[in-house]
Amino acid sequence: MTTRTPTPRTRARRDQLTAIAAGLFARDGYHNVTVGDIAAAAGLSGPAIYRHFPGKQALLAEVVRSGFDEMAGVLAADLAGTSDAAERLRRTYRDLAAFVTRRPEFGVMWRREYRHLAPEDAAELAKRMGEASDAVVAELRVLRPELEPADAELVAWAALSVMGSVSDHRVRLPRAAFEELLAGIAMDVVSVEFGAGTESVDNRPQKIDAQDRKEQILAAAARLFWDRGYHEVTLDEIGAAAGIAGPSVYSHFAGKTDLLRTITERIGELLRRDLVASDAAAQERVAQERAEKASGSVAAASVPELALDSAAEQLLEPASAAAASAPDPAASIASVSAPAPDSAAAALAITATATLADLATRYVTTVLSSRDLVAAYFTEGHNLPDRDRAETRRFQRAYAAHWSALLASADPGASPEEIRIRVLAAFAVVNDTARTRRLLERPGLAGRLRALMLAVLLTPVSGARDVNRR
Repeated sequence: MTTRTPTPRTRARRDQLTAIAAGLFARDGYHNVTVGDIAAAAGLSGPAIYRHFPGKQALLAEVVRSGFDEMAGVLAADLAGTSDAAERLRRTYRDLAAFVTRRPEFGVMWRREYRHLAPEDAAELAKRMGEASDAVVAELRVLRPELEPADAELVAWAALSVMGSVSDHRVRLPRAAFEELLAGIAMDVVSVEFGAGTESVDNRPQKIDAQDRKEQILAAAARLFWDRGYHEVTLDEIGAAAGIAGPSVYSHFAGKTDLLRTITERIGELLRRDLVASDAAAQERVAQERAEKASGSVAAASVPELALDSAAEQLLEPASAAAASAPDPAASIASVSAPAPDSAAAALAITATATLADLATRYVTTVLSSRDLVAAYFTEGHNLPDRDRAETRRFQRAYAAHWSALLASADPGASPEEIRIRVLAAFAVVNDTARTRRLLERPGLAGRLRALMLAVLLTPVSGARDVNRR
């Protein structure tokens, strides 16, 4: 049997359909997009799609496969040539940054939608992802032979997460500047030093009380949603995983949507709790430093309070008030980016940097202790009803604005766009690791993730390595 070579016109149509499908899958989720939606966006009838692809699943496979084809081309070209390992990695990350800014949907396709691939496609593409990671790990070990193999793997994955974070937001810079920033952050990650303090952060998942049936059901639902996707899981399966009959789930939750909503609310509560605790700790540090200044035990420099933007302040209110609304994050960031008097700027940067270090510890601990809930939160939130989804996005924007306000004080020379890109890249490093089972069991993971977060947030010039050793 012979296979006909596609004509240029056929190839162009396939590429068009692949690009349209990628955008719709990324925006709405695979299960919420129909072949008819894709056809309509391409100006075709539904049946016309089947001249090019046997179905929606084949389109998804082509979206992901074409992305890996581009990645493989970058790695093959950039990891050869010059004998300077640092230059090879810099070149690799510059070209990967060009790829992800050109195809920002690729990250979410691989993180979220791979579960919907046919088994043979999923196996093939997982193998290719592993090969890409292995190639970067090998290069990293040439550059930094002192790294243990497990640490080199973690660092390589973290740098890839920086690239994938472009899928998580719509903040954009001029293309050349954006690519340079992403590549620079990745190289900051590659240069991270794991100091003595990296073993001290809690790495254990939270234990569920065997007598608390509601929590057992919630944990089972989160685990199944993460493993297979919200639409593929039934209440009977959730009940069985929790040790009860499916209909008994209704004694605790109104249905699957209520379970997903509760998961989302729980993560919001945990993150808000961390902000409250971190804010209290920061105010305590400021009060202590002022007392020491008054007693003459520290240099007579101003010890400023952190002035957070209104979006951040809302998150320190009770949940019901905080969820009501949040101002535009770009305006919030701009408001805290105004120059402080020189006499106070250095002290403010020190206070903000210490607060970021504390908040990073809390974030890593929360994500790793609630990893199943976090994974379901980030992979399935698009399946919430519109109102719940809008409230979740408002919270996420305000939460990121809180971190951005701190980073603007710690690094006042950075633009609002760079600040937000760094913050969201730091989140991605931790969130992606929590969803990558091969990385979860390594000793000292939490402390290392904290160090990686701070490497993303604070360039070496701003003292990231010093913070990592505290």
